[in-house]
Amino acid sequence: MFHGKIPSTLSSCKQLRELSLSSNYFSGTIPKEIGNLTKLTRLNLRQNKLQGEIPEELGNLAELEMLWLQNNSLTGTIPSSIFSLSSLLNLDLSLNNFTGIIPSSIGNLSSLQKLYLSDNQLSGELPANIGNNLPSLQTLSLYVNDFSGAIPKEIGNLTKLTDLYLDQNKLQGKIPHEIGNLRKLEWLMLSHNKLVGVVPAPIFNLSTLISLQIHNNSLSGSLPSSADVPLPNLEELFLWEYGREGRVSTNGDIYSFGIMIMETFTAKKPTDEIFNGEMTLRRWVNDLLSISVMEVVDANLLSWKDKHFMTKEQCMSFVFNLAMECTVESPNQRINAKEIVTRLSEIRDSLLKNVKEGNS
Repeated sequence: MFHGKIPSTLSSCKQLRELSLSSNYFSGTIPKEIGNLTKLTRLNLRQNKLQGEIPEELGNLAELEMLWLQNNSLTGTIPSSIFSLSSLLNLDLSLNNFTGIIPSSIGNLSSLQKLYLSDNQLSGELPANIGNNLPSLQTLSLYVNDFSGAIPKEIGNLTKLTDLYLDQNKLQGKIPHEIGNLRKLEWLMLSHNKLVGVVPAPIFNLSTLISLQIHNNSLSGSLPSSADVPLPNLEELFLWEYGREGRVSTNGDIYSFGIMIMETFTAKKPTDEIFNGEMTLRRWVNDLLSISVMEVVDANLLSWKDKHFMTKEQCMSFVFNLAMECTVESPNQRINAKEIVTRLSEIRDSLLKNVKEGNS
């Protein structure tokens, strides 16, 4: 892998149309001179160790269609010049430390199809013109931030939207019934906010929904009977702590725990781009686990060169099998919390015993 600073002399490559330096160890700041590469259509600097602010000069890249800066340590506010890039189709600034608000000028990105600003420290209210001025938007990912205020009803105008992630913020008020207009919506994540009121009935008419997660809010009311809910594709329905007086679903907690295990040991998230349609994180793990645990485990956690490799590999296999048992489709068939604790203790004890014997 490459390391060091990104050389500013790259700006002399005037004909460059694509610059991809992802998944390396580049550090320091993003050179402002990259803004001189005016023919650039794709800029991918994701998954490095870049710091500092995004240079305003990137706003000079008028032909840019894809800007991927996710998974770095970038800070500051998102430059206003970025929101003038009307050719942008895909903007991913997730997994950084950006602060500030989403300005109303985001409406200038009229061609945008995918917007990822999740896992930052952004705040303020969501601008209404996200729904009014971005007609081509398919993915809106804003989870794990500090957004407050109401969910704009204008989001219901995004008729091409398939993925809406607003979970783990401080959003308040009622869920707008206009979300029921999103006839292509597959993923609706509103959990861990401060939402109140009843879930609008039109949401239960979204036949394309794969996952509906509205847990950890202060929602109330009753759900339509199964006969009234045409959700043939629904795979995940998380309603625990649906209302203040509602009953917490232990099975929902077990499922979430299983997904958390998969995220921890694969270094992947259910929202990663490789997971869409029928390919979920669980299905990906299940399919590759039958080949080898090495196909799914994070390479930073297990390597063929590791001491006690066989022991660690067996341990990882047990852990992933446990995660699969936590996430079976039928809640009644999932392993219970007591069994999880017992299994984890057995896995730990077996690992320590085999390592100790291997050292003797």
